[in-house]
Amino acid sequence: MPIDIGIGRSVSTHKLHVKDGLLWSFGEDDIVVFDGQKWQEIIHPDNA
Repeated sequence: MPIDIGIGRSVSTHKLHVKDGLLWSFGEDDIVVFDGQKWQEIIHPDNA
């Protein structure tokens, strides 16, 4: 399911996880985290 996180493109998500007050979204090519106010894209060298 594509989601708009405000980074200028949609990201896909396949699994959501909550840990320590953060919402993590894991997709085929994307990892993003939401702290309650903003999304942050996690760049991993294997997916860059």
